[in-house]
Amino acid sequence: MYLEKSMPVVDAFGQKKKHNTMTSTWGHLYPEPGKYPATFYVATGEYGDTSIIGVDYKHAGNPLDQFIFPQVMDLVSPQDEPIVYKIECELWFFKKCQDAYLGEDVGKPIKPKISVVWRKP
Repeated sequence: MYLEKSMPVVDAFGQKKKHNTMTSTWGHLYPEPGKYPATFYVATGEYGDTSIIGVDYKHAGNPLDQFIFPQVMDLVSPQDEPIVYKIECELWFFKKCQDAYLGEDVGKPIKPKISVVWRKP
């Protein structure tokens, strides 16, 4: 049958449509390009997992966090014991950070200062 051998249909403008939808819906929450002081609390578990358990910066909760948070979690390495880290840094949002859904880099954490807040006794 012809349909079984046909090529899948791909939306060539899918990325642009997603960008337009996200910008018109959540664009007012996007941070302006620049540097913002930030504090993160990152926990590592006994089984190699890492998660952010607290965030404090001016634009916390914006849709671009999904691109920044993995970079923050990569600043600490999983240990064999549970540890909670406090990471004080600046979040640098690049000039084209609002075009994240078009493939642009959003930004990165810079000047991190990492300290241990809690360790399993």
